[in-house]
Amino acid sequence: MQIARAAGAPKDRKAGVVIHKKIGQRVKKGESIITVFSERASKLGSAERIMNEYSPLRVGDRREMIIHKVVEIPEPKKAFILER
Repeated sequence: MQIARAAGAPKDRKAGVVIHKKIGQRVKKGESIITVFSERASKLGSAERIMNEYSPLRVGDRREMIIHKVVEIPEPKKAFILER
């Protein structure tokens, strides 16, 4: 999301990010994983710096996701009391 914003999205309608592969899909050498669009070279450079700094994409052995389980906290049921 930070990469898309650095490229100018959502303000610039022609800016954004397209992710070509999902987690676990095989990638061949030279194949694109992500494409970043921007109307200005300076914003494209900012998006590129963020990608280089944070390294959001990794190619190699499959790793487990950081979030293993999302637990929903149940809301306590309130008793319905009708007073007359």
